Amino acid sequence: MFPASLDQTNQRHEKDRIDEIDQMNETKQVIRMARLVKASEQDRSFDLVFWKKVGAEGRFEAAWQMVSEVQAIKGKGHMEEENAL
Repeated sequence: MFPASLDQTNQRHEKDRIDEIDQMNETKQVIRMARLVKASEQDRSFDLVFWKKVGAEGRFEAAWQMVSEVQAIKGKGHMEEENAL
């Protein structure tokens, strides 16, 4: 168990992260695309168009989200994530 002061610091840090995510979500443009094709007719053209529309920042954000999900699956908290960088 964390000492009270460390636990409060972690709670404040988590609240700051949530506020930051909320602010990003308010300013972010959501890109939604879909395509239905036969498996034998699929190619990479849809993926290329989608990721081009998302842009570099969107690709980085998607990659970072996957890193965060892996850390969560492994049971590591945000403090360990920050130390890993």
